[in-house]
Amino acid sequence: MSKDTINLRDETKFEIEVFYNIFWVSANILGHTRYTNEDMKSIVLLSPSQKQSKINNLYEAIQLYQASKFKRIIDNVRIIEEETSNIWVYHKNGFDSVRTNEGCCAASSNWLSYILNDNYDEIGCFGFCQSDGNGHITNYIRHNGWYYFLDITMQGYDSAQIGIENGNLDDFYVNEVFGYIFKAKCFENYIDFCLNIYSNPPILFYKTNQSECVCIGTEYIWQADNEKNLYNLLQKSNKTLFYRNSVEILYSINNNAEFRDKTAVEPNWSKIKSFDFCTLSCQKV
Repeated sequence: MSKDTINLRDETKFEIEVFYNIFWVSANILGHTRYTNEDMKSIVLLSPSQKQSKINNLYEAIQLYQASKFKRIIDNVRIIEEETSNIWVYHKNGFDSVRTNEGCCAASSNWLSYILNDNYDEIGCFGFCQSDGNGHITNYIRHNGWYYFLDITMQGYDSAQIGIENGNLDDFYVNEVFGYIFKAKCFENYIDFCLNIYSNPPILFYKTNQSECVCIGTEYIWQADNEKNLYNLLQKSNKTLFYRNSVEILYSINNNAEFRDKTAVEPNWSKIKSFDFCTLSCQKV
């Protein structure tokens, strides 16, 4: 039975330099899968902790992510911290991302960090912010002295721009580049690669100090509206706020990142209903 996925090819193994010290690699560089796609249908039905114990490498994790048909939605929760007026954007943790089977890019990244916990030397989230206030969160894996980078949201079963892992450079340059997996000796090399690829280069890159990304903040102030006898909440700056010691800043233009000792109260993700994975057997592939 097949072990190939929408984009992964179990028998195709390669490492190709596509930029200075940046290698396009196949997922099985980090381990071959032990499961067929039919096997994954059974693993999908397990609890989050059972799934975590069953998955031993990146290939298997992507198999599970696709077999689960993880739904990409905007589920960030914004909460104001009253004393400072800062607004903190919270991301669903890995356990609840697996349990609910849906979430934003941060939830997907936390999903992967949770599923692959303790399987490699280190795994965490690698994020960036742009000058317009937008941002994105992906993953990195450290293994045997190398760093591996991937955007798990691009590995989704419904990703329209996903490219097949075939080692063909003609295909590589046609498809969405960040739908692939990359290998680098250090973060600096990968950041140089990203800055070269993006048409609107990020102004901030960071990595989480823990395996998951929890919250990111923005400065706001209350401004009096004397005519209407009320206060409006206005953005004070474009600075990106982080809880102290939660991330490491890897690259920043104009020092636009700051740390805070206080955040808002994290939402209770357990209140969200669990996804019924049994319904997947009734869905068309």
